[in-house]
Amino acid sequence: MRKNNEAEKFAEEILRSIDTIQPVEVDDFLFTRVQNRINTKLHRRQGQMRVFYRLSMALLLFIVLNGATYYFLTKTATRAGNDHAASGLSAFAEEYKMTQNSYNY
Repeated sequence: MRKNNEAEKFAEEILRSIDTIQPVEVDDFLFTRVQNRINTKLHRRQGQMRVFYRLSMALLLFIVLNGATYYFLTKTATRAGNDHAASGLSAFAEEYKMTQNSYNY
């Protein structure tokens, strides 16, 4: 019983101390500094997102161009009647002597 009474008194004392807490008054200078820091972080994040969007669009364009190139080169190769690479690729391979299967390590 004694422990319960002591615990209740302790709890009431803590609750009474909470009632005496007064609101904190902050200087206007601190508010403007905090607000300025939040705004600079937002601007920095927007700049990073802008770079991210530009890089993702460049990557998407690169993938689309590679796909279109592959499609058109295989289409012209099959239309020509041979199963080898397109004539442009064949000319490139002949120019740089890539038609032989000899490797010099």
